[in-house]
Formats: sequence, C-alpha cells, structure tokens
Amino acid sequence: AKTINNWIVKGDVGYAQNTFATSHTTPGLNLSNSAATKGVDYWAAVRVYTPDYKGLRPFVGVIHTRSVRDYTIDRGDFLTAVDYAGISKEYGTTMAGLRYEYDFNSDWTVAGEVARTNRWLSTGAISIMYNTSSHSSMLVKLVQQQQDGFYINQVQGHLKFNF
Repeated sequence: AKTINNWIVKGDVGYAQNTFATSHTTPGLNLSNSAATKGVDYWAAVRVYTPDYKGLRPFVGVIHTRSVRDYTIDRGDFLTAVDYAGISKEYGTTMAGLRYEYDFNSDWTVAGEVARTNRWLSTGAISIMYNTSSHSSMLVKLVQQQQDGFYINQVQGHLKFNF
C-alpha cells in the first residue's frame, strides 16, 4: 500500500486452489450421483481508499481475474448423470466498500471491511494485524463472501512487505 496525503493506493495479487464437489438424488427413483473436480483462480486488484474519518475509509477498486475449473462428469446412475464442462475465463470486476481500522498501539491493529462488486458479490472481513517492523506485517483475516445465495467462508493468513 502507498499513502499519499492520507489517500491509500493498495495493490495485490492472489492465487487460490479450489475443490468443487456436488451430489444429487432422485428419491422416488432411488437414483443418486456425485462429482468432484478442481480449479484455480488468479487475480490482481487495485483499490483506492479515501482519507480516513475516525477510522472509516470508503474505497473503490478493480480486479482482473482468471478462473479455471476442470471438466468432470457425475459418477453413479447414468440416467441422471450431469456433464460439467471445464471453465477457463477472464473477467474484470469493479467494487466499492467501506473499511474501519482501529490501532490498539503502534504494533496491533484490528480492521473490518465490507464491499460489493458489480457482479453482486458481497464480502465481509475482520482482520487482526501485527506490525513486525516498519516494513513488514502479519495478519489473520476471517472472510465471508455471498453471491446468488451461496456462502464462502475463509480464514486467510498474510505476510506483507512494504517497499
């Protein structure tokens, strides 16, 4: 992150490995199927945070994402088996949100953040950060994302190096 007159410009890149699993049954016919596959996501994001007001900072940002999911087909009864096509796509996303930070002292900070994207993805996060030096920090973040009725819960660990 780079601070200019209390404005913050933050960039990050990421990588995630995913496992997808599904199962379905047709009870009246006693048919059942299941499938599992793997995928990966890569992303790069930039956010601009406004100057803070009592710890609050509205922000806007953009993300470029590449998502890949492998092909799979259901195992089980062939009458109800589903064929899941592989996916490989890239897309851009815009976001807006609000962040709150509270510094306990020069070493420890707690933060909360909520955001929404133009793809209707809502994210809420709580972080606790420890500054290990003037150029590095560690944090643990609890995240919940919601989109189209699906929820994803995450626990993240970050090491940050400032240049």
